[in-house]
Amino acid sequence: MSHFTTIQTQIRDLDALQDACVELGLKLQPDFHCRGYAGVTRRAPYIIQLKGPYDIAVDPSPEKDGSYHPTRNTTPPSNPKAKATL
Repeated sequence: MSHFTTIQTQIRDLDALQDACVELGLKLQPDFHCRGYAGVTRRAPYIIQLKGPYDIAVDPSPEKDGSYHPTRNTTPPSNPKAKATL
């Protein structure tokens, strides 16, 4: 099993994120399934659709301050019996 990891970054402007994705040849998709390790998926308010087998979820900040944070899932956890966070 795998797990999703929150990356310590704050996104405050979704339009700027959209522009950055376009410049990189990526897609920012609203309300989409995020692809993770070993076929694990989860729904996210936004995802950055990458060219490889994984995506980056863009979730609202738990502080509810209007910002977002990226979350990824690319490697299995160190404990093989751990459950995935969906």
